[in-house]
Amino acid sequence: MPTRRDFTNAVLAALAVSPVGLGLLARNLSGNSGSVPPDLPLPASRPSLAAWIRKAMILQPWAKTQFLALTNVGDRPRRLRQEFGFNALIVLPTDAHNALSGPQFHLSDTQFRSAVEAYRKAGYRLILYSSVMHCGHAPVWQSGQLEREHPEWAQRDARGEPVTEFGHAWLCASTPARDYTLDYTLRLVHDYSADGIMLDNNGFGHTANGWTCYCDGCQSAFHNYVLRRCGGRWIEDQLGIRPKQLKIPIDPGPLFALWTRWRNRVWAGVNELFRSRLRQVNPEILFFANTQYDLPVNTQGSNLQFQREDVVFSESHEVDTRYLSEKMAFGKGLAPDVPLWNYIGTFAETPEGAGIDRLRSPEAVSRVICASLAHGTRPWIVYFGLEDPGSRPARREMAKILSWYAAHPELFAGRPFTIMAALVSLRERDLFQGAIQCTGQGVTGCRPASPGQNPLIPRHLGPLLSAGVPAIVLRETYLSRDSLRPLRFVTLESGRAIGGRQAQALAAWVRAGGFLIAAPDAGEYDELGRKLPRSVLFEALGVHREDREAQRAGRGKVLVAGHEQFTEAVLGVARSAGVPFTMPSGVEAVCFRTVRHDIIHFFRHDSGTDAVSVQFPSWLGARPGPAAWYSPDWKGSRTLKTQRAERSVGITFPELPLYSAISFPRKVS
Repeated sequence: MPTRRDFTNAVLAALAVSPVGLGLLARNLSGNSGSVPPDLPLPASRPSLAAWIRKAMILQPWAKTQFLALTNVGDRPRRLRQEFGFNALIVLPTDAHNALSGPQFHLSDTQFRSAVEAYRKAGYRLILYSSVMHCGHAPVWQSGQLEREHPEWAQRDARGEPVTEFGHAWLCASTPARDYTLDYTLRLVHDYSADGIMLDNNGFGHTANGWTCYCDGCQSAFHNYVLRRCGGRWIEDQLGIRPKQLKIPIDPGPLFALWTRWRNRVWAGVNELFRSRLRQVNPEILFFANTQYDLPVNTQGSNLQFQREDVVFSESHEVDTRYLSEKMAFGKGLAPDVPLWNYIGTFAETPEGAGIDRLRSPEAVSRVICASLAHGTRPWIVYFGLEDPGSRPARREMAKILSWYAAHPELFAGRPFTIMAALVSLRERDLFQGAIQCTGQGVTGCRPASPGQNPLIPRHLGPLLSAGVPAIVLRETYLSRDSLRPLRFVTLESGRAIGGRQAQALAAWVRAGGFLIAAPDAGEYDELGRKLPRSVLFEALGVHREDREAQRAGRGKVLVAGHEQFTEAVLGVARSAGVPFTMPSGVEAVCFRTVRHDIIHFFRHDSGTDAVSVQFPSWLGARPGPAAWYSPDWKGSRTLKTQRAERSVGITFPELPLYSAISFPRKVS
């Protein structure tokens, strides 16, 4: 008799999507690929233009620390702003805070409102915490009442088991829970006059059995979506099933690919609904969600959310500075017209969870904050450890860096500037990164089927940054003549399902003089993961993907590099073309450009402070002259000179601290 473990292993095996298996299954299901009907319209309103969003420095008290931050307030708001630069506060409303916290940390609503008003008077914006999946920890969810009254609202895996991380069943946005939590959130805005709303863990969760959601609401909505988008004849011809038999699949294949697309649409729809309704109450309100946008497997269903929120936001716990740099560069490319906020893990992590009473070491705190700031992200600090006497050295280090950041907005006002971009495809993750194993429940903890083959963040991005190349990330959704115009080099390591429109845009850019480094399987599959007779990319370029030498395409070049050689090939092209800054290994340069200035941020991944000479690449267009040098390690600025050396312009630092930035006038045509 099959055991529960046998069933689980079978489900996990079915959920594990590999490119080979997916392509074979697709070819078995369909004799020819057939065109995929265009997707249904999905509205996206414009992101907020409110100025404070791009200047926010966010403080988040939580549980016990919310009690500490909102009682005996006195002049705490002013002191925190003066010490750190905080100017925005995110809190749980009274009832949700009390439902989540022990009785000794409860707040009365009078206490809560009085404290919030004190922060407002000190210049803080108020962001309130909410969610769909657990109704923002409201008592009705936290007590289990919603779970008992509406079991049909739960997110469920293929076996019917709900996601119960945090104690009770997570709510599914394909059920009436969506409107229920929307009404709850609208009441919060009405009652507390919030400046912003965050939806936490905005997406589907997973169980140990794998993906969700297979609830009745999702089954019905997915059936209707495929029928409306594709029509009965296409379903029969291309999927080999009758429309009446259509249901959410377990096995990989074109229908599974349609499901992953639909899952993304569910939460994009949530964002658009919440944002539009909230703006009816307050046209200036900020709306955003917490997504783990760097998950190796998209069990959360986040791909389409980023264009439908006012801020891209994620949590960064216990990561080294090199990965943090990659994640921030990747996050900046997800929705380039909105700010990136980063929840920085400054507090101590323990095997039991977050150590809310203490900060990490001063060195660890300074490193993660500086690595995040260097990429132009707004800091989000949790109020953990700020009251701990033993954490005072780390608190002083945090205050030094954040107050410096707040005092120098001009250093963070420009747009990223470089001539090299790594092209990324979120569709790639949905099609080819199935969950081979999921541990626990929630949004993190699923291991991808092939983690080393085509990771979400390209493998060559980290080596590029470490080699002194200020590379940016460009998402395939934003490929256009305008987005490609400033670039001379584009890499495409993971683009097996890049679409025809994107392929044509890349081909036009190459023919105009661009240099593309692409993997040989780029453009090889359609948007349902079905193998195409010919690569749409290489057909558009008119080059041979078997050729490993640089090939001409118009005035530009294409280099096809295998996955094992891809990083080496990209670094070789970058170095031979003079793209990197010339400087010691372990130092990263991030470039920003304003109307009148070039600003370069230097971050050390090592601990050295010796004198350092840096040669600028010619594409920067730097000229000899004075440069203002800034660092959290000193007040004001120091003056250095950029000087010509042979064919390039460079600068010599008498020492190079952990983090510093230089600003110098640029030639304005």
